[in-house]
Amino acid sequence: MKTNLKMAIIITIVILVPLGSVALLFLWSNKKKEDEKSDDETKSVKSDEKTVNVSNFPLKQGSSGDLVKSLQEKLNVALWKSAPIPPYVPTYGGVVITKLTEDGSFGPRTLAVVKWKFGTEKVTESQFNTL
Repeated sequence: MKTNLKMAIIITIVILVPLGSVALLFLWSNKKKEDEKSDDETKSVKSDEKTVNVSNFPLKQGSSGDLVKSLQEKLNVALWKSAPIPPYVPTYGGVVITKLTEDGSFGPRTLAVVKWKFGTEKVTESQFNTL
């Protein structure tokens, strides 16, 4: 009888140890994925019915994406609200900028309007939220 009990214990150990190891690896893998996901998560700001990622502040020349597109939309509203009376309008290459192309690319024309609006070459999160 003792031999049967010993065999049962050995068989149980042989089966449970690998299963336990697999379970631990699975849990460790999921934990690692969750940690990576939480590192990738960023704050979001609701802007004109769109949620935009704000992890890329400050925005500057060379930035691109939905956040820049939202910035360009907001700057177009600011341009439209301001009467185009020189010298209080932005210019690029001697040409007055009355509207930006909302392409999501922070180029020299967007830079000119940012300098006009904020007096800086970069847009911080707080400046973005004031638009």
